[in-house]
Amino acid sequence: MSTKPMPRALFVAIFEIGTLGGCVAAAFLVPPATPFRTFLTICAGAILLGNVMLIRSLRKPVDPKRKVDNTKLYVGATLRLLALIMQFVWK
Repeated sequence: MSTKPMPRALFVAIFEIGTLGGCVAAAFLVPPATPFRTFLTICAGAILLGNVMLIRSLRKPVDPKRKVDNTKLYVGATLRLLALIMQFVWK
């Protein structure tokens, strides 16, 4: 059974809608005492980091032998972003 890869445009659209949906869901989940500016900064940072990761994942490597696995970098950046969110929200 052969599976076709997802088209790039569909992948990008799903990723962007998911990112914005996460920000909308977070708006209902953060404590009401959270300043709006702080919330917008965190959402903008998450969207920016997500888009950087998306662009890097869509780029074709020049040489397949030199392809770098950025999984640890992405996991570390995500954990740092979560720690930053918790630091601002539960002050």
